[in-house]
Amino acid sequence: MRIDSDSMRRALEMALEVGTGLTLVTVTLLYTPVFSDMFEAKGLVASGLCLWLALIWVLRFRSQITLVWAPVIYVPLSLFLMQALISAGFSRNPAHSIEDWLGYFAWGTLFVTGACLASNLSRVNRILRTIQLTSLVVAAVGILQYAGHDPLGLPARYAALRLAVSTLGNTNFVAHYLDQILPLSFVLLLSGALRPVDRGLALLCVLAGGILLFLTNSLGGWLSIAAAAFVLAASFVSQPRVWLRRVGIGILGAGLLIPVAAVILRSVPLDGNRSASDAASEAISVIQTDVIHAFERPDYSTAMRILIWKDGWRLAKDQGWVGVGPGEWGTELPAYRTSTSHRDWHGLIYARQNQAYYAHQDYLQEWGETGLLGALLLLSLLAAAATLCWRVAHAVPEIESDPPLRRALGLAGLGAVVAAGAHALISFNLRDPVAMPHLWLIVGLAAGMGLPTQQVARSTVARYVTILAVVGMTAAGTWLTSRALISDSYLARGLSHVYERQGNRAILAMRQANQWRDYDAQTQHWLGKVSLEMGRVEESIEPLERSLTLSPFSATAARLLARASIKVGNPTRAMEAAKMAIAVDPLTPDNYQLLAIAQRRMGDSDAAAATWRQALSFHPEDPKLLAALAQDLHLAGKAEDAIAVLEKTLQIAPRDGVSHGNLGVYLLGEGRYKEAESHFRQAAQSDQETSAAAWSGNLIHVLILQERWSDALEEAKEAINSHPEDERLRELLRTLEERQEIQ
Repeated sequence: MRIDSDSMRRALEMALEVGTGLTLVTVTLLYTPVFSDMFEAKGLVASGLCLWLALIWVLRFRSQITLVWAPVIYVPLSLFLMQALISAGFSRNPAHSIEDWLGYFAWGTLFVTGACLASNLSRVNRILRTIQLTSLVVAAVGILQYAGHDPLGLPARYAALRLAVSTLGNTNFVAHYLDQILPLSFVLLLSGALRPVDRGLALLCVLAGGILLFLTNSLGGWLSIAAAAFVLAASFVSQPRVWLRRVGIGILGAGLLIPVAAVILRSVPLDGNRSASDAASEAISVIQTDVIHAFERPDYSTAMRILIWKDGWRLAKDQGWVGVGPGEWGTELPAYRTSTSHRDWHGLIYARQNQAYYAHQDYLQEWGETGLLGALLLLSLLAAAATLCWRVAHAVPEIESDPPLRRALGLAGLGAVVAAGAHALISFNLRDPVAMPHLWLIVGLAAGMGLPTQQVARSTVARYVTILAVVGMTAAGTWLTSRALISDSYLARGLSHVYERQGNRAILAMRQANQWRDYDAQTQHWLGKVSLEMGRVEESIEPLERSLTLSPFSATAARLLARASIKVGNPTRAMEAAKMAIAVDPLTPDNYQLLAIAQRRMGDSDAAAATWRQALSFHPEDPKLLAALAQDLHLAGKAEDAIAVLEKTLQIAPRDGVSHGNLGVYLLGEGRYKEAESHFRQAAQSDQETSAAAWSGNLIHVLILQERWSDALEEAKEAINSHPEDERLRELLRTLEERQEIQ
């Protein structure tokens, strides 16, 4: 059968419809513990499926391509994809950036797919029902979770907080998704283009989605829906001035009716001495308090965004034409933190172990990742999409049978673009693998409904070249996304073994993850970390080195590498890694401790002592840090300073046996035998489990130096009774007994 025959064409169009619905349902409802990061997994699934949609779309055509004529979209979209691809090529991790670029490519695929499906009203209706039925499932799951009934088996921390995250994993992601669903369902509800059953479905979606959005407590979601509602309200009428006049009259009328309503409510008695007016006042007060709190809350989320934006602004300004590459913003951000932002970051975020992988401001992040040109092209693309939808919604019907859904989809697309663009000011919804497929499909459906088509002729050679190019891209992209998904599944398995304290199994799983995706810094990091914790120090070096190559501003990886290098006897590499950690994270004392240990191993006690002092600036009364400083001061020949530091240590921790013992050693070296004797006695009493035998031996030695032979002999006998296995004590006892016999 010829590939362009009617039957094959219909089969491909059906495959396109089914594939589109499958993509939307899969990325929305996918939730499984098989993956370690559902946000990333959804993005990879969406990118992979959209590649196959692109292939099906191309195979539909032979001698010419039928395109919805929308150069207002094609031009900025093509330029944006080219700019992002160039940025990916120049990034530190091109393979990882290409994964993110495939998400951008999916935007264009879903746009042309939606435009193609719009040629058949039955297909459009089926797609719209699929979107709305899926949203009902999401809303039902989220509402049940908030009520304390979780059908998904989320982690305990989610269940305890009763977070309405549904299958999307985060309340912010739920808000991103509802930015697209609520404008669509609202417009379909008010449109006369649908049957009563479909309008009833739209009503359910509006109610369920609205409740879920309220439960998310997402200020960004509320504001973006408010922006979309304002634009849609202005668009629903043909004469905006008349509409504004009517709104003003309505507000004035409501204001005049409020006193009348207050009088009526005061006349309605309730239980006790309360009236309906009192109950209404209390309800209004509660709502007012909640709204004010929502807009004024200087909470963790707001403070975090402000910190990230400050650092992100420095990153963006420092970029040239190409940026750091798609998906690499979080990797490069730590290099742009100032000392002030480091302090604020530690105070607010560090205790939560959160890392800023996203700017929570999509335009700022796009500037950092693809350069200023990329950010401008993204803004142009969104503006073009809004303009296209506005024109479709307000176009004059050319014929009497103009599709009744045209205006509705134009308005839905306009509302979705406005909501997404507004929310992107304080979030990263333009990178959301669930929200963006819905956005560009809705815009594509609107374009297909309201814009003319154009035939683009192709020669046979051009056709086969196009098909081969798309087939190659689909194969390569599918391989890349599949590898990433398989790798992430092994990583999730390895992390599960870590939590179950099955280190060897965790290492095996993480090795598999690295074999499938050796360009991922996180999998390399985890393999090195678990190997180090399991005592496989030599094995941990290579993945930690690789992790730092891919993510050179990871202070955690640098610390792990420094620790591993110290253990394998490579203080030079340990010192380099510790300095990297300090440069990225100068407020963590562990970094200085590792550097000091490396400097000590290299024989530079003066430098080590200076580094210990830096660590002590964070914790000036830490006995362990003080003891370490004293040790290096003594090695540097500064015995008096070492003694002074240990005396301070013992003021803080008077029962620290090791500090007593070390102080005794230093005093012994200075000839202060009486003081040394006192500290050796306290060390032997306080440090019973580890070094009591050594301190007892030192005590016997200092007694011998004082020529107190009988006291030394008594101490030796007591010590040998407590530590009969200690060879040094036996030798001291034998020497003292022989001397006594001679006398």
